[in-house]
Amino acid sequence: MFPASYTYDRVFDPECSTRQVYDEGAKEVALSVLSGINSSIFAYGQTSSGKTYTMVGITEHSMAEIYAYIDQHADREFILKFSAMEIYNEAVMDLLSSDATPLRLLDDPEKGTVVEKLTEETLRDKGHLLELLAVCEAQRQIGETALNETSSRSHQILRLVGALMALSH
Repeated sequence: MFPASYTYDRVFDPECSTRQVYDEGAKEVALSVLSGINSSIFAYGQTSSGKTYTMVGITEHSMAEIYAYIDQHADREFILKFSAMEIYNEAVMDLLSSDATPLRLLDDPEKGTVVEKLTEETLRDKGHLLELLAVCEAQRQIGETALNETSSRSHQILRLVGALMALSH
């Protein structure tokens, strides 16, 4: 048995900006959704290392560029759908619903794993997305740690699904 080894695409020092992390580490992945490619951006690190702060910035930069792309392509109609969940103490919760009932994970033969009854909102515009993100942040589980007074205590998953619609003339 050999010890496990891991490689990283990039490592950023503590002084770099969220914009730099986005531009060099996440932008290509985030914008690949405009080509119909599923993508994920994942932050991992110790408590109070800035994961939530960085991911908020990456989300903001991603959405600004996605909406700029949509605005530049007025000859096409895009539909964006948004959902959000958190995993806390092994329970999956809908961050867009006030119902505190944990959601079930189901295996769908065509879609793979799905979250039963997860709220999915069709976005009207960027402002609507920002409203939904604020709802999500208000619902997240937080708690005090030795390193952070308001540490997020859960794993958050934001999901954006896009579709290109044909315009009728």
